[in-house]
Order: sequence, then structure tokens, then C-alpha cells
Amino acid sequence: MENNKNHLNGTVDYIGVKWHAGLHEGIDEKFEKISLKGVSSLRQFVNSTAMDVFYWLSPTYRNVIVEEVLSKLNEEYEIYIEKYPDFSGQVSIIAHSLGTVICHYILCRQRVPVIPLDPPGNLDVLRNHLEDLEHENAVLYTPRGAGDSLVGEDLPFSVKNLFLIGSPLGMFQVAGGMEIFHTHQIPKCNNIFNIVHPCDPVAYRIEPWIDSRYSDIPPAKVPSYKSSKKIVNDMSSKFRGHHHKHEHVVLGKSRYDYQLSDHSISEYGAMVNAHRMYWLSKDVLLFILNKICKN
Repeated sequence: MENNKNHLNGTVDYIGVKWHAGLHEGIDEKFEKISLKGVSSLRQFVNSTAMDVFYWLSPTYRNVIVEEVLSKLNEEYEIYIEKYPDFSGQVSIIAHSLGTVICHYILCRQRVPVIPLDPPGNLDVLRNHLEDLEHENAVLYTPRGAGDSLVGEDLPFSVKNLFLIGSPLGMFQVAGGMEIFHTHQIPKCNNIFNIVHPCDPVAYRIEPWIDSRYSDIPPAKVPSYKSSKKIVNDMSSKFRGHHHKHEHVVLGKSRYDYQLSDHSISEYGAMVNAHRMYWLSKDVLLFILNKICKN
């Protein structure tokens, strides 16, 4: 939540949205009955984590997940509005791992209008570009996604930024036969930022999915926290309007993939921890704050 209580000194509130437990209530018990007793600790880990992917691939449980996430997002927003009835700021979503796929799915099917930014966000530019191409080719696409409807309610707010961290979204799209990015696959928000760690086995790029020519262009670099200490020491004045040199335009388009630096000595050790390290990374925190406060 970007709360503009004062046009000179805005605040950023982070609100955790817990949906995982709601999904596993009742389901874990069923899988426990059919699980073998060998390597029980490993099976328990798989049932509580990797099984979520199988749930998502099931139409029945996918609807359960979508309803749960939508319900929690709406609930947290209502609580926030009750606390701050004069809230006039913007909302961004930070999603991790499978959560990135869920949030992309939900935002692609929203009917809430996207609030224009000046200058326009990277998805605003892409949306206009694809709409022009599709208009020229007389191609019609369903407005809510690949022909399916959204289960549950729409969000009661517009989303400014969607931050994907450790995201398998690119893999899910390609595996699902979505090899070309179309307007119905653009989430209803202004910007999307896909933050990846080079050793994270779950994270995939999305730029080559948008335009295959990006395949030969490495992701933009996430600035190091250590090299940006001057910014951190004076957030209130430096975050507004601060631009890093890496925010260049490639192929006439904005950047969407951003890669963290790998400070690890062991590649294997980095692989084990990379997928969960985003939440503890000061580089990620600084990057997100910079993007939220940019406009």
C-alpha cells in the first residue's frame, strides 16, 4: 500500500496475505491417508509445498485457490480502508513462487480499470503496442483470459505494480502452449517486474515470452544495496524520481526481467537457498521501494 497521507512524505505499508493454510485444511488429511510411511519428513515437505503445483493444475483446486486468494486480498484491503478511510494511494502486489502464477491469473481476468500513469508503466506501453498489432491483424481475443472466467469476486482496487520474485510464470505459460504474449495475457496493472536469482531453479524469465529477441539480451541488473547506501540513508528525498542507469530500453520496449547478483561461493549452496532468499534481500527491498515511489 502506497499511502499518500502527505504529498511530500508518503508511506509504504507492507501487508502479508496468508492463503496457504486455507487451501490445505481438509486436503492434507486426505493425502496423509494415501502416503507411504517411508521418508516421512520428505513426504510431508512434498505434500505441503510441491503439491500446491498439482492443486493449481487441477481445475477443481485451482478454483479453490483463486477464491481463497481473492478473499484474503479483499479482506486485507477492507481492513486497511477501515483503518485509513482517507486512503488515496496506490496498491502494488509482491508475489513469490506459485503465488506469481496465481496473481497473474487473477489480474488477467480483472474488470477493474487500470489507472493511467504519467509517464506510462511498462505494461501500459506493451498493452498499447500489442493492441495496435492485433488491430492490424484483425485478431480478436477474449477480454478475461484464454476463454475462461474468473471464479470469485473482482478486486476492489486497481493495482499499480506486480512484483514477481522467484517466479515460474514463464515456464507455466510456455508449458501451457502460450508461446506468444497477447493482450489477454497482460495483467490489469501498470507495471510488472520479474526479479530472479541466477541460481534459483524455480525462477524463469518472461521477456523472451514477450519478444523472442530478448533471448539474446541478459536481464537488467538489480542494483546492489551496498552500492546504493546514499539512497537508503535519505529515502524521503532520494526515492522520488530516482532512476538507475540499468533502466534502459531494449528493442524499443521497457525491461521486465531483473536479475540479482550472485554473491554465493558454492553454486549448489546458492541453489538450495536462492528460491527463498528474496524475502531477506536488501537488494530486493531497495528495488521494490524504488519502483513503488518512482511515480
